[in-house]
Amino acid sequence: RLAKMGYAFFVSLFNPIEVHGRKMFVNPQDDVLGILLDPSYEKEVGEVIQKNVKRGDVVADLGAHSGFHTLHMAQLVGEKGKVYAFEPDPVNFALLEKNVKLNGYDNVILFQKAVSDKTGRGTIYKGKNRSLNRVYPFGSQAGAFDVDMVRLDDVLSEQIDFIKMDIEGAEGLALKGMERILQSPS
Repeated sequence: RLAKMGYAFFVSLFNPIEVHGRKMFVNPQDDVLGILLDPSYEKEVGEVIQKNVKRGDVVADLGAHSGFHTLHMAQLVGEKGKVYAFEPDPVNFALLEKNVKLNGYDNVILFQKAVSDKTGRGTIYKGKNRSLNRVYPFGSQAGAFDVDMVRLDDVLSEQIDFIKMDIEGAEGLALKGMERILQSPS
């Protein structure tokens, strides 16, 4: 318990942090040492984004968490592009919103919703930290909360050029809910 408190204090000293030229507030209760100490944090995902997201693109970030990749994509698409960021967890969403505002990105549209194969209400099961929340019960869950869920086809009408998904095993459900988007010519 004391170690956790010390870690939270340590992280809070550095909030906001600078990551790849962007400022971010991070949750001291999450496992954020990777972001703080490892310059190659989620390097492969960042490389895929860097290679595929272009100026003027319209992109979606499903499971945006606190905005690490959302901010990267917002920078890449520029003022004429758009990033739709989806994050159902209220704590993560508050950080995401704060981070988008902190960096002055007017090209990000935020949704406090989970992406799935249906639109309605659903349950999110909490993980040991807020980056491990899931739409299904699992062994080490730490409670649950209800959220709004949406089919991407129901909320986005324009062509989407790139989709990043990190939604802890619900990717198949999300894909079923975006059949029209996936069939759109790119």
